[in-house]
Amino acid sequence: MKKGLFRRILVSYIIIVPILFIALELYLSNVIKHNYISKLRENLIIQSRLITEQIPTSFTNNLNDFCKKYKDKTGARITIIDGSGRVLGDSDEFSGKMENHAGRPEIQEASINNIGSSIRFSKTLHSDFFYLAIKLNSEGDKGFLRLSVPLHDLEKAISQTRIQIVFASLT
Repeated sequence: MKKGLFRRILVSYIIIVPILFIALELYLSNVIKHNYISKLRENLIIQSRLITEQIPTSFTNNLNDFCKKYKDKTGARITIIDGSGRVLGDSDEFSGKMENHAGRPEIQEASINNIGSSIRFSKTLHSDFFYLAIKLNSEGDKGFLRLSVPLHDLEKAISQTRIQIVFASLT
């Protein structure tokens, strides 16, 4: 009788404990991702507002050097886009070779709400990125400043959390 009861309890624990740890991992991963993205968005908004004050008033110049200078200061990829979606400057690629950015989700959202963001895969750099765009108003000509950062730090934080949960479940 005692042996049968012990087996039932043991089997219950063997089933329930992994389910609880999986639920905990999913919950914590979601919380970490949300907090990281929220803080990243706040920081990029602050950086973008500081950069907009330094952008040359005329968008007729090639702004690649300007973007590279501010990438060195912020660590974020910097892109300046005119109102039609044409890239005027980029810190990582020559702007003349880049395709039109008018259809990018962060640009479309920024054209409506002044600030837009998205998380997506960069075809240029082959990695997941967080993109933040803000609308620029320069003497009636609208344009956008876009900052983007890779999300490998987020992925690393989530992986470390998973490892800690697995370790905790084994001890």
